[in-house]
Amino acid sequence: MGTAAASAAVLPDTVFPTASPPVDDAPIRAIADAFLTTWNEHDMAAFAALYADDADFVNVYGLWWTGRQAIEDAHVATHVSIFRSSTLALTKPHAIRFIAADVALCRTHWSLTGIQTRSGDAAPDRHGRLLHVLKHNGARWQIVATQNTDISPMP
Repeated sequence: MGTAAASAAVLPDTVFPTASPPVDDAPIRAIADAFLTTWNEHDMAAFAALYADDADFVNVYGLWWTGRQAIEDAHVATHVSIFRSSTLALTKPHAIRFIAADVALCRTHWSLTGIQTRSGDAAPDRHGRLLHVLKHNGARWQIVATQNTDISPMP
């Protein structure tokens, strides 16, 4: 028997967890849906309430906001300007993966319409993906990190 096979044979069962991940992803879906709803209502206080106090948000341009208040402030600024008439829509069902009983990843495919330039002209629609990391804090699920990515045509 080779060393790799011998090593694999002596590994304890705990290296390969057999417990099933949580199957109730409804709370995660509800938060992902609330992200879209609060965006479309331009209610950035409710939007920010989806986040933990010490959450991080990286937008499509790589700007990185740390903390719920910074996330709210940045989104308030854009929702009174370029996103004031925008609509964020889901283009595929949310993809959810539990990486622990109290930690989940949620991927959302989105389209954004009604964008305006800083001068108020219509801007092109955009499409992208969000990755939310959510953690259950003992009382409820909250977003602890978001990475937003625009989908660009391949060169």
